[in-house]
Amino acid sequence: MDDATDIKISTTEKRKYFSFIDVESLPGDQWGYTHFPIAADYMDKYNLNLTMMNGKFHMSWGDFGTLRNQNALEYECFRAVAHGARVCIGDQLHPSGMLDEAVYKRIGNVFGSIECKEPWLVNTKKVCDVGVVIPKSPMDTDPKAGDIVTQGVYLVLSELHIPFDFVNYEDEVDSYKLIILPDEVILTDEMTKKINSYMENGGKVLATGKSGYDFNNNRML
Repeated sequence: MDDATDIKISTTEKRKYFSFIDVESLPGDQWGYTHFPIAADYMDKYNLNLTMMNGKFHMSWGDFGTLRNQNALEYECFRAVAHGARVCIGDQLHPSGMLDEAVYKRIGNVFGSIECKEPWLVNTKKVCDVGVVIPKSPMDTDPKAGDIVTQGVYLVLSELHIPFDFVNYEDEVDSYKLIILPDEVILTDEMTKKINSYMENGGKVLATGKSGYDFNNNRML
């Protein structure tokens, strides 16, 4: 019998039991500046409270003796609230046992600016007409959010100021006016039926690269 700890459970299954979603994202470390918005554009369609978990540290967690650049901290936090997310700026008590006054003054300045904008941030709902299917490999339990393909399509659509959702193979797509299959979206039989039904009902599809084929390189669309 397989060890139960070896069983992989997809985030789609886990979300059934979630009441909120936290996204840990420290741009100065391995996450980078495309990590949070990609996660937000994937998660913010599920009608769950979303929080960006950031940090006061300049580079990586526990980077004592440093202070996050205010312009960077403002950019990260303002972008989070623009995605409908809440903001948490994490800290860790210094080994001296003393809080750093400069850290909390800076965090207070940023939160003070957000507080002024709260009337426009509460009970908001994202509106978009474009769904972008995240590529998925045959053995993956989850789509490959954050790879070079999703980073590329995020940058293109963001620079064009086109609001969009990242969607997986289980999401419904009928509400979108356009579905984009970027470069490496290999279709399952079930996803093919979903996309074909969507097109039969007037939906538009933009497929690039290898998208639109199945795992055996048979054209599906």
